[in-house]
Amino acid sequence: MDPTVERSAAEEWKAGWRVVAACAVGMGLTTIHFYTLGLFIAPIAETYGWSRAQITAGPAISSVILFFVASRVGRMADLLGVRRVAMAGFVGYALGLAALGLAGPSIWSWYAVWLFIAICHPFAGIAIWSLAIASRFDRSRGLALAAALSGPGVVATLIPSIASYLLARFGWSTSYAILGGASLLIALPILFAWLRSARDLAARLPKTVAAPMPAAGGLTFREALRSRAFWSLFGLLAASSVLILVFTLSMARVQKVAQNAAHRRVIIDDQHLGGGDAHLGNPLALVARGRCLASARHD
Repeated sequence: MDPTVERSAAEEWKAGWRVVAACAVGMGLTTIHFYTLGLFIAPIAETYGWSRAQITAGPAISSVILFFVASRVGRMADLLGVRRVAMAGFVGYALGLAALGLAGPSIWSWYAVWLFIAICHPFAGIAIWSLAIASRFDRSRGLALAAALSGPGVVATLIPSIASYLLARFGWSTSYAILGGASLLIALPILFAWLRSARDLAARLPKTVAAPMPAAGGLTFREALRSRAFWSLFGLLAASSVLILVFTLSMARVQKVAQNAAHRRVIIDDQHLGGGDAHLGNPLALVARGRCLASARHD
């Protein structure tokens, strides 16, 4: 069937639900670095002695670089196709996520990995996935985009618990490698099988059958820079980046408070079960201390 033929909403979903699912997976997994950094700040700082400001400067620099890279992503997608750009960007992002575990002891290696993520992430960002959906849906485009955007919400709900488990079991360095590798294993088969824009579908048809794709509308990059809508969107994205950074720092603060509380419980239990060095000869104190220490590690 010619992908440019107008169809009903039901027909659009019948033909395009797979691309929505693929985009939801892609959108969701490319937010892992945001929702895990807050949990990893404390152990990273403990390992290398970096301050929280130094650690969070990585994603802050990444956000600035991302702005300049993202402006060219749409044009590249028009030239090469959404499928090629998104899959290449996702592979680069996942490798960058895994490479975070290799950073250190120099803080500049940490910044270098975030720079790599900043370059790759726009090519697997929300704009790319939205292009794929917009090309396949017309009557039900809003619903399709909303369904795909549920992916980041699902990841935001699940990944903190998963990351906490990995952190307690393997440490932060190995956890980053696991998260990056798991993202590739989960997403690549789905993206390879289901991620196809209207242009990708048209390219698979014989040249005598495929209809020419309509010319893309919109503004040029220079025209966009002079428009109020562009800068309004830029302001909203900048504000969201700040909020994400605040959320990340808050998660790190909560984790630190929990760890301090666990250590205080150890001291209090020692005092109640013998006090001072007397607990060394008290079996009950030793058991209680061991449990509190285990709790502190998990916190």
